[in-house]
Amino acid sequence: MGDEVTVSKCSRICLIIVTYATMLAFGVVENLKGVTFPLIKDAFNASYDSQGYLVSFSWYGYVIFCLVSTIVVSHFGVKAGILSGYVFSVVGCIVTAFVPSFITIIVSLMVVWMGFGFWEVSNNALAQQIFTKNSAVYLNLMHFFYGVGAIIGPQVASLLVKVTKESYRGVYKWTPIPLAVLLILTAVTPFSSIHSSTEEEKESLSVWGAFKMPSIWLCGINLGFMEVIEFGASNWGALYYRDVYGYSVEKEGATFVSMFYVLFTISRLFSGYLIEKLGYFTSLYGSMVLVIIIYLIGFIVGKVGIWVIPLTGYFIGIMFPTYMCLMMKLYPENASMVSSVVIFISGATNGLIQLVIGYINEYIGNAWGFRCNVLYTLIPFILLLCVHLQYKRTKKELPVKEVASTESHISTAPVEKANEKDSKEEVSVTVVAERKAED
Repeated sequence: MGDEVTVSKCSRICLIIVTYATMLAFGVVENLKGVTFPLIKDAFNASYDSQGYLVSFSWYGYVIFCLVSTIVVSHFGVKAGILSGYVFSVVGCIVTAFVPSFITIIVSLMVVWMGFGFWEVSNNALAQQIFTKNSAVYLNLMHFFYGVGAIIGPQVASLLVKVTKESYRGVYKWTPIPLAVLLILTAVTPFSSIHSSTEEEKESLSVWGAFKMPSIWLCGINLGFMEVIEFGASNWGALYYRDVYGYSVEKEGATFVSMFYVLFTISRLFSGYLIEKLGYFTSLYGSMVLVIIIYLIGFIVGKVGIWVIPLTGYFIGIMFPTYMCLMMKLYPENASMVSSVVIFISGATNGLIQLVIGYINEYIGNAWGFRCNVLYTLIPFILLLCVHLQYKRTKKELPVKEVASTESHISTAPVEKANEKDSKEEVSVTVVAERKAED
């Protein structure tokens, strides 16, 4: 069970490059929004609640197509999924650069985010096929490259605005060029040396079966609120800096977003050792408490204090990959299916809250949508307590296939190796809680 996929060294390297490059592109293109979304709002004189629709609907394009991509990958393979992501992103960017109204931009950016849904699921599936024995490490490295792209994205957008002098249109006119190059490189890369899961593995859990599991819903909603914290910085941070303190979106706003993602990315490389020492849940609790403290300092101190807010990126960075790795460890034979459902639930939660933020800014005050990040962090803290209790209650009841040790030193919460039972017909193990999690 779980034999390593035989891939030639050259093919393996090519596949790794494709995956890293795709995640880098994912991070760059998605985080153009920190600069372009405020410019779109200004260009069409849109209200804050309209801005909320822009953020929310584009996000739902990603969420829905996370499920669609699961079907595409299962029938046509991961290459088709990755290529579909590039096609949707390229077409969406081109259309965004030329459409004449705010409503049509909402639709075109939704198309861009549909591409992101393909990339998210396809890259996770590819990781599981290439690295069956260390998928956790590989997933964290993928998300590291996303973080690198997220750092670059706002600066690229700011540069294109200055050079083209076409506001957001200049950004989306030029972005499709490197995406098209990566599309071609992916198309000529051989994927024939990898194979998909067996039918038995595919049918062990259906989409609807995953949706019926309370633990998956709990993790999905919890992760959704954590995404709210992250995307609150990239979607609304630049606007907060401008509207409350008079800073420029292209300069100070872009700097804020980049600082956030620099620390966000660094955490995925270096925080794993501390997580191993403190324990999985303890580390998450501590991260959320520190995020709340940092936000309170930033909001209370004022104009000078707001520059401590990017520090939240370091503690938020560990959350998404840690949750996804937990899903993979609990359901290794259904990792792609479970992860897509968790992403769908979390994305739906995040999209709804982003819409609420727009209404808060419009009808309560343009500062309060961002300041409510304190509340958005407190809620997942409470939900994490529920996840912890659910984990303790079900960990001894979940039969999963044996997987080789995938303990990661890159922002992955340690989970002890599963114990193997002596059976040739079935391999069932009990997932043992991390040493420190139950302290």
